[in-house]
Amino acid sequence: MLLRIIDQAEAQLIELVLDVNGNTEKFTVPFDASPFYPQFRERLAQYFYDYPVQAAKQKQVDMQASADLVQQNIKFGQQLGDALIGEDSEIYRWVRDIGNAGYPHLQVIIESSREQFFDEIWEMLILPESSYVLSAVSGGFVRSFGSSSDSGLSAVNYDLHVTSPVHEALADDTDNQTSSEPDKPLHILHCIARPSGFDWSCDAFDTAVDMLACEGAVAYHIEYISTVSELERYLSQHTVHIVHMDCPIILDDKNTLSHYYFGAGEQGSIPIEGLAKLLTAHKISTLCLNADYYKAVTPDRFECLDANSGLAQVARKSCAQGLGNVLGLSNRLPSWVCHQVYKTLYLHIVEGLNLAQSVVETRKTLQSQIEISRFSPEAKPFHCWQIIQHYGGQPVQYFREKQYTVSLPEAQGYLKRMHDLHGFEYRFFPPHNFSVATPYLFEIKAQMSQGAAQGLIAGSGRGKTHFCHHLGFYLAQSAEVELACYFNYRQDFYSPDLIKEMLAPLLSCAFDNEASINSALASRRIYFVFDNLLCEGQERHEGAAAVAEFIQHLVTLGHQVLATGDLTQDSYKCFSGVVQPLPTLDALKCQILASAFIAPIREEGEEGGEGGETSKPSPSLQLLPHLQENPFLIRQLMPQVSEQNIEGLITQAEKCLQTDDVVNRYFEWQFEQLSPLWQFFLSQSLTVDSLFLEFLMIACDQTQGFAPWQQLQGLFDEQGQTLASGLELFGGLGFLTRMPQGRVLSSDAKVFLSAVPKTENTQATLLFSQVVLSGLAAVSQHIIKEQNPGLSHNVLANRRACVVHFERLWFAGKYTEFTAAKQSFDQLLTQANLVQDGAAWAHDLLTRTDNVIFNTTFDQLLASGTPDSSVVEAQMAWLKLAQSAVQVDAAQSDAKLIAACERWDVWMRAAIAQGVPKVLPLLQVALTFVEQMYIRCQRWDDCLSLMVCVCEYYRQNQAWHYLIHGLMVQATCQAALGVPSEALIAENAIVESIPYEDAPAGFLAQKMADIVVARLHRGDKAHARTLLDQLRKREDAAPLAKALMQLQQELDHKVH
Repeated sequence: MLLRIIDQAEAQLIELVLDVNGNTEKFTVPFDASPFYPQFRERLAQYFYDYPVQAAKQKQVDMQASADLVQQNIKFGQQLGDALIGEDSEIYRWVRDIGNAGYPHLQVIIESSREQFFDEIWEMLILPESSYVLSAVSGGFVRSFGSSSDSGLSAVNYDLHVTSPVHEALADDTDNQTSSEPDKPLHILHCIARPSGFDWSCDAFDTAVDMLACEGAVAYHIEYISTVSELERYLSQHTVHIVHMDCPIILDDKNTLSHYYFGAGEQGSIPIEGLAKLLTAHKISTLCLNADYYKAVTPDRFECLDANSGLAQVARKSCAQGLGNVLGLSNRLPSWVCHQVYKTLYLHIVEGLNLAQSVVETRKTLQSQIEISRFSPEAKPFHCWQIIQHYGGQPVQYFREKQYTVSLPEAQGYLKRMHDLHGFEYRFFPPHNFSVATPYLFEIKAQMSQGAAQGLIAGSGRGKTHFCHHLGFYLAQSAEVELACYFNYRQDFYSPDLIKEMLAPLLSCAFDNEASINSALASRRIYFVFDNLLCEGQERHEGAAAVAEFIQHLVTLGHQVLATGDLTQDSYKCFSGVVQPLPTLDALKCQILASAFIAPIREEGEEGGEGGETSKPSPSLQLLPHLQENPFLIRQLMPQVSEQNIEGLITQAEKCLQTDDVVNRYFEWQFEQLSPLWQFFLSQSLTVDSLFLEFLMIACDQTQGFAPWQQLQGLFDEQGQTLASGLELFGGLGFLTRMPQGRVLSSDAKVFLSAVPKTENTQATLLFSQVVLSGLAAVSQHIIKEQNPGLSHNVLANRRACVVHFERLWFAGKYTEFTAAKQSFDQLLTQANLVQDGAAWAHDLLTRTDNVIFNTTFDQLLASGTPDSSVVEAQMAWLKLAQSAVQVDAAQSDAKLIAACERWDVWMRAAIAQGVPKVLPLLQVALTFVEQMYIRCQRWDDCLSLMVCVCEYYRQNQAWHYLIHGLMVQATCQAALGVPSEALIAENAIVESIPYEDAPAGFLAQKMADIVVARLHRGDKAHARTLLDQLRKREDAAPLAKALMQLQQELDHKVH
């Protein structure tokens, strides 16, 4: 069904035309005055622009006024429908037929050649006997200049689609061999144009980030374009489907859309007709307008236009040039609300709806989102769904089907951006954080792209680090850089050599190959942040000049560099770029920031006093002015408003602001409030670097009666605590950063804690290390059983931080705890192909271990038939550590390891000869070490001699598993000594002389396969084939069919 509402201006009539499957009915009705009188429109304009951002000092009054306005708006929409339909019974039959058929089947077009006709708020039209606003339930609701029948614009279908990661995985699982179509995402060009110094706000960056959740279906590009030629150049080089103009619009007597663009005060001008022609020429059918204001200019006047009139003028001139669709907002809105409206529109397009349906669904979605809490601590009712208007009406279908969307942190595009950001803190990135300084972000980006390093100066806690992070994410999101690297000089002084060493793995270079690193640096596009470099301590550092020279080198290579600090001076030893202050946040931005960190709570003072007004401001509003626009304090103190005394918070905030280092003073204050147990635990948490603290909680809270944790509480006389409560406490005070899968110390907290004087408490630190390693062992086992890339990466990235805790236990003689934790952790290192890392550390630890301890216990083992369990425990720990150490190349020339190997050889032979009871477990651990050591040193004769002795012992004790291994080692030794016939004898003994009756099913088949592999490895093809033929005939070899086929193929290849 199609309903056309047609303006007949000369007769002051409106023609209603209903087309149902080609059957047309027409009615003409009088239409005199709009029910939306001028004063109400003024109140409505104030409601849309001012009401959301007002601080809730008179919350009840504001909310009641809002509710009254919304009710009036709906009432006037009903009156508009009554005035349009009149009392004609036939028209009423129409309306009932439309309702019975279903409003989604109805297309509505408002037609006129006059801009004045579109002053009416048609989007509020409610038909008689209906409960629905027509523009939010129909299949399309469009304003059109001229008759829809002679517009000549055919429907457009872009046939866009992308293959989501989920569908790719499904295709991989089904071994789909067909070539997939190339992705065709929706390309949106967001053009920003602003004069220098113009007080403006823009949420283009937020929209671009939100579109990442569409899993590649939307490519959102943000550019600064001020002239038709610039736009034409961009469109000729890039695919674009929707142009989103974000600028103040000035309409002059030459019918041009003039606007300023971002730069040094220059002015650009784009004629409306030229813009429309250009978009049409490039097959772009949709223009979205987001105007700060509309102004009309004639030779004798300069006046503001209401947004509704300005939008109508732009739409008329654009559509006259053949542009199919112009979308805009009928009133000025705060920037963030504009962002919400257009984000909602684009997400509905991604659902596979056509453009007209997407606009209607946008209104419907906004109808369900009737509260806003962006600008105030408590949610306020706000209805803006009528605000979007759709001119033109050319049918446009963007996607062939609904596209796949996920939550932002799960999106592959988001994860890729995060993967490209190195050294940054997760807490500063969206969606966990947002920028309130987006315009300045664009300005700094523009200045960096001109080839100069940029420096930002601001006091402690003023948002420098936050700004750096958001700029980095934006650069990565827009693919303007390939990598982004963050260096915080509050934590360490990063020399050029250290920076290159850290960059090496990111550039796929060896860390000691400087030439390779320099070459790679010259070929990549990287964003470098030198946070807190422009500070007094760094200026005095002996490496300051070298850093300045390195930064200049990076700029010369074309990289983008941003440095920050709090030191205000004319020149810097460590920096030669352009330095400027970071602007202070204005009151509204502080209000926005504060509201984001206050949970919706019923604050004291919220109840209305006499006349509905509140007796005093809410606690958050009392606190905010005392924070002096300091983002760090806003972020830290606002969440504490509901639990802390407001006067106490104000007092402490003022003390923080009296110091040069606000951040450090804040943490000092909060640290002093902690009990001794939590002070100790927080200080010790520094030693685990960025390991998730939940790992420690696994040991303390989920292991019943975990002795180290109970003993640690006892030392501080604070029994009954849970680590979960401690982490909540630390997080609430700002010491922790919440990552997707756990919490870690924030970088600011690390800086503070590193300067806290440490009290020596050997017993407490040892207990803390037991907590750490117990948690590490538990999480390692979990990761091995259930793959979890996030947890695995966190453990492995912080593996060096665990060394201090392993070594505390080792040197304290806690061998059982040490070995248990190391065994679990080694399995994880093996899974991640990091065995050599563990081996190098084990070898280093052995070189620092006092031999006297272990020599003494070794002598006791020789002298005793039943050695003390503590003696065995120490030797078992040493042997298992030595097994790891043997794997490094240096082991074969390590005199200590060689001597130990020979002594254990002597002991094993003596123990076997004397028939020492209960020695088998220790014997096997010792044998593994000696065997590995002999093989590493290629001492084949010694290894063979020992194995012959040990295998006889295993046979006598029916230790069949160990015997099989011993015979395999014998075969290896015989082959290495050049006696292959003896190797065959040892291997045949495995197959023929071992009783397998009680062995698990398929055990012998697996051992036979292992022998085939060994024979292939040493080139004995004939005997490998003979055994493989025997193996393939065995019934218990069926599970090995695929592996045996590969062995057959390898054997055939070797034969040929």
